[in-house]
Amino acid sequence: PTMFIELALAALSATVAAYAEDGVVCQKYSSNSSSNESGCINSIDCFFPNNCESWNCVEGSEGDTCERCVSDYFRSGAVCLLCPAVPWSIFVGIVLLGIVAVVGSSNHFSVAVAVKVKMLVDMLQLLLLSLSFRVSWPQAIATVIDGSKIAFLNAEAFNVQCFTDTATAFYITWLSSISPLAVATVLIIIADRCMLKFKQRERGEVRQEMWMDRRSITRRFLLYICLISYAPVARLVIRPYACQINIVANIWYYNGSKPNTDSNKWAFDQSLDCSVDWFQGLTFISTIFLVCFTFLFPLLMLFFTIRIRKFKLHRQNNRLHGSVYEAYQPSWCFMEGIILLRKLILIILTDLYPIMPLVQILVSIFVSLLYFLLILFGTPFRKTYFRFCGTKLDVHNSFEALASFTVLVTQLSALLFLYNVITDAVQFVLLIINGTVIFLWLAIFFGQTYLEETWIEEIGDDQTDGESEAEQTDGQVSQPFFLKRKDGVTAAELRNREVAISEF
Repeated sequence: PTMFIELALAALSATVAAYAEDGVVCQKYSSNSSSNESGCINSIDCFFPNNCESWNCVEGSEGDTCERCVSDYFRSGAVCLLCPAVPWSIFVGIVLLGIVAVVGSSNHFSVAVAVKVKMLVDMLQLLLLSLSFRVSWPQAIATVIDGSKIAFLNAEAFNVQCFTDTATAFYITWLSSISPLAVATVLIIIADRCMLKFKQRERGEVRQEMWMDRRSITRRFLLYICLISYAPVARLVIRPYACQINIVANIWYYNGSKPNTDSNKWAFDQSLDCSVDWFQGLTFISTIFLVCFTFLFPLLMLFFTIRIRKFKLHRQNNRLHGSVYEAYQPSWCFMEGIILLRKLILIILTDLYPIMPLVQILVSIFVSLLYFLLILFGTPFRKTYFRFCGTKLDVHNSFEALASFTVLVTQLSALLFLYNVITDAVQFVLLIINGTVIFLWLAIFFGQTYLEETWIEEIGDDQTDGESEAEQTDGQVSQPFFLKRKDGVTAAELRNREVAISEF
């Protein structure tokens, strides 16, 4: 019987090897097997199929299913890249932060500045998330996209995996994403409550208005921290669930001919057991953030802004909650929740269950196409014009459409890379498009003072969307639509008129 078993296993190995495809690795005979044969006892699907080629791991990857990066390599999305001698991502981040600080301070960190920064961060984060498609990304494309990971604002910008193992690098990155968000939230909430008490103690109206303005700025700061942190935090709190007890798929390596049901390996590093104490504690904290932040935050944003839109409460909620919808036209005040859900869909497709790469790409392309059409025909962003030769260009909506098109083209190119259609022309076009978008953003950002802001007024019962616009020209301080009266007079101007009349 032993001989027949050996012959049957050898025949099985030969049959499987004959039909081997990329994305599958060969599981060898157990070391304690009575067989002296060498070969495959079972084929295993790789968690990163692009890392497996002809039963073996491609250069830079290792592990039972080629899920880890070897020494001197680090993981960026679905690919393993060689650790750079110079941390270019940090250099790029310092330059971008310096530009934002200089231009932002010269424009008093206005809403227009914040909107442009958020649009760039959204595009870079979506490109980085698209890099998680299980395809063989060209090294040039992957390196360029990876250089923008400062947009995640965590330890990934330092390529920590170049200095430690996969599990430790994940823990450091997880901690660098969760901790700043939690600490900033607690501190800003405490500061907000303190400023409310200071306001209540003040008797003069001017001093009370000052504290109200400070509360508004503080809340805007917290909101933008949450919006920028959403993608990296959501991605890292979902990954601890990629364990053997949660994923029923043929990606788990085992000794012998039957899987070990007592093990609970982690898909991103099968040498790590998800049952160890520190990983269980990390999973517990991740569950809290997964429920309260990853899922509830975008839903609450949608519910709150849709309620604002339905009952036309823009003016009433401006001082404390205006930062949630001040970047958009009144009828599109719920857009922030849409953007967050778009990121969540992309994260679920790529960072939890080993979904087929083709399904990942097609679903993402469909979502990106819908968003691109929404921006193109809906023009949800607040109007910001640049005059050139007598014509006006809507800067915010045009740039967002171009950024969405860039993400869409990148995801379409992933479809070509999936079928190994990797040509120099495709890479060149992709690099040119990404470089052009960054150059245009820099031009728009530095040309902040040459733009005209058009703020759409709050829609009254007798108005339709888009009616009664009030424009402000170059050099003037823009006022949101919810601070304007129907005749275009701001609240500050109205107060000055009342003072002048009383003195007269």
